Amino acid sequence: MEDLFIWASFQGQELNLSSEITKYNDPSLGSCFTFNGINSSTSYSTDSAGEDFGFQALMKVREDEYLPWTKLAALQVFIHARDEIVFSDSQRHFAEPGLVSQFVISSTVYARLGGIYGACVNDTSEVKSYYYPGKYTNYGCVLSCYQNVVHLMCGCTDPRYLGIDDPKIKVCPLSKGSCVLNVTATLGDPYTWSFCDCPVSCNDTQYSVLWYSSEFSINPAECLTSNSGTSSQSCKQEISDRAMISVFFGLNSQLSFEETPSMNINEYISLFGGVTGIIAGFCIISVVEFSFLVYRVLLTFCTNESVSLDEAGVQGDVDDEANF
Repeated sequence: MEDLFIWASFQGQELNLSSEITKYNDPSLGSCFTFNGINSSTSYSTDSAGEDFGFQALMKVREDEYLPWTKLAALQVFIHARDEIVFSDSQRHFAEPGLVSQFVISSTVYARLGGIYGACVNDTSEVKSYYYPGKYTNYGCVLSCYQNVVHLMCGCTDPRYLGIDDPKIKVCPLSKGSCVLNVTATLGDPYTWSFCDCPVSCNDTQYSVLWYSSEFSINPAECLTSNSGTSSQSCKQEISDRAMISVFFGLNSQLSFEETPSMNINEYISLFGGVTGIIAGFCIISVVEFSFLVYRVLLTFCTNESVSLDEAGVQGDVDDEANF
């Protein structure tokens, strides 16, 4: 770890690299180092925004150890929730040597109802297969289903991803490479497989990242104490192989999207009772009166006649009163 990290800090306090930076190996990414991850012994949190309240690290890129055909010499940075792991296809950012890379993050929280309102998963036990640690993710479920199919067709698992948690099942050797590649060539993208039932997570946190970079000082302070030009040049060359990483929140806020039912049970009962009352109040007398009204309106428009007092029997009553 000392070959990669020069120092690391959180909220201005230097970290103990051996205990607070966790190392693990990924089949595709290789050696990975994580701060405040799922396997960390201590959980860190921040309630303030700004670079002084985030994570910083000065690291060595070690360009001299890169293979000649490598196009880019940089450190890959993954920003994710503490209870999630990184996949080989996860969104990443690059910290290049000789630069100070600042990653300004903001979080968005999604909460789905599930149940009768839509399919979503709260726990890994709710799906048929899940071979990854941490909380449930749709991508982890799809990869687990993919490994089941590879094992079914090839008798082993794809070495690029975590395998099935069974010591009797081995990863595929190089001789099985064509069989592994033939799985997606024959069946297509695992996301399109109808037999892989992998709903989205009911609770999910996603991070948006703004990336900024600037160069190191042309005359770093640690190189000014060199007596000779040769040692000073060597010092500057060593500095140019370093990368500074700074990750922090830009604002003390987060977006939150939560599904809520458009009509709960109380509102449904109230609406049902109101509609039932209207229907029950529409009795036979109302039907007869409304039908007679329609008849008279149609008669008036079709015959161009109106109801006179004589027709209604009212005129006779008026004459009788006058003679009295």
